[in-house]
Amino acid sequence: MFSKNYSIEKIRIMRISFQDKNGDVYPWQSNFYRYPEYIGKSLRKSYDLFGKIPEKEAFWFLDLKRTLLNVIKLLEFEKMSTKDIQYIRIEEVTVKQKNVISVLLVALIPISEITHDESN
Repeated sequence: MFSKNYSIEKIRIMRISFQDKNGDVYPWQSNFYRYPEYIGKSLRKSYDLFGKIPEKEAFWFLDLKRTLLNVIKLLEFEKMSTKDIQYIRIEEVTVKQKNVISVLLVALIPISEITHDESN
């Protein structure tokens, strides 16, 4: 495997966390090896292409919804209950300075917005 020399300050990670009805937040941890990494890269690419441009936010949300539907299906496959999840959080994690991690909330989506079309 090959690697590149990166400056830690230039690395940006997108991750999914869940917020329950009590307001507690916990990161998504799948049993499928590297799947969260794949989803994070997909979210990063989509966000960089569409999410930062107001005129293209609708495209980002459509791609985001498709991705999150796949995550929810995987959660159900892994027998993880989604009934207590109120929000899906999309977070960007960066290192600002040595040993200082920054977590920026990029999107807070009610799970009902993602699963609504599935119930019809």
